[in-house]
Amino acid sequence: MDSLKTKYKAGIQDVAAGTSPATTASDAEKQGANDYTNGSNVAVNGKTITIPTSGNKAGEAAAGSFKKGYQDAVDGKDDSTSTDPVQKATQEVASQTFKGVTNSTIKTPDEIKTMNPVAQVAYQKAEQEAEADTAKAGYTDGQSGKKLHQRTQATRLVIVPVPMAVQRVLRIKVLFMFWFMTVATTSC
Repeated sequence: MDSLKTKYKAGIQDVAAGTSPATTASDAEKQGANDYTNGSNVAVNGKTITIPTSGNKAGEAAAGSFKKGYQDAVDGKDDSTSTDPVQKATQEVASQTFKGVTNSTIKTPDEIKTMNPVAQVAYQKAEQEAEADTAKAGYTDGQSGKKLHQRTQATRLVIVPVPMAVQRVLRIKVLFMFWFMTVATTSC
């Protein structure tokens, strides 16, 4: 029994250190890593686990480090000298993801699966936020108007921002044409 606890704790420590358990790891070690990751995911999203395991609790406790690293990425800060592996990994991956989405270089689901659990959470959160921000800013693929998250790794999209000034000019032209056509047809 003590051996299982030791292996379970080793899985928690792997993820807390910013690594994934080895593919040859025991089921107990993988379970510890999974519980830590689940606890972290839940806490990062502002929720709690009703009956948490020790792995869930460790993941929930690490959410503060995750949030600090993520906010530093949003703020453009560098955490490369941080001694907290969760904060450091989160900031690094989130920063890279923000740049990747902006440059239309997002990872495939298979590439994301190869990342350590902390990096996976950071990548997915940053990708969702970056895509939402670019969509709000009016970025499209310039052809089909598809949302950015629908593109594949093989498809590179040209992101074209439409400045507000151009949008206003186009609206004015359309309104003028509509008004002119209304006046022209009523005065005939």
